[in-house]
Amino acid sequence: MKIPTQSLSPRLPLYRAKTAPSRRHIRRECFAPGALTFVDRSFSVEGAIVELSLGGLKFRPGTVYILNRTGEVVTVMIGDLQVAGKIMNANPDGYGILLYDELEEDFVDRFIAENNLDEHYALMESQQNGIRF
Repeated sequence: MKIPTQSLSPRLPLYRAKTAPSRRHIRRECFAPGALTFVDRSFSVEGAIVELSLGGLKFRPGTVYILNRTGEVVTVMIGDLQVAGKIMNANPDGYGILLYDELEEDFVDRFIAENNLDEHYALMESQQNGIRF
C-alpha cells in the first residue's frame, strides 16, 4: 500500500527553513584537541574542536554520551586561546557553541590551515595502512 505524501511535500521546505541553523559566519571543518569548561560547575571535559567560525564552534567531547547542556556558559581552549561562549545546542555530533566575542579572521584561517581535516584523515589512513594483521 502506497502512503500519500502530497500533503507533506509542500511543507518540507518550510520545515527545513525553520530547522536550518541561522549563522552569520560559515563554520569550517577541522580537527584539533581542545578542552571545554562548564563555568558554573568548574568541570572540564577534553575533546576535539570539529568546526570553527568567527562567531562559534562545534566541540565534540571525548565521552560516550553527550548530555544536554543547552544554555550553559562555557570556556573553550582553542590552541593557546581561551574563549567564552554559550552552548546553543547539544546533539550526538557535539555541542554547538556561540562565542561571546568573535574571533579574528586571521586566527581562524591559521587555525584551520594547521588543523586541516583532510590532513587528519590522511594521517589516520596512513596509520591504518601501517598495521599488519
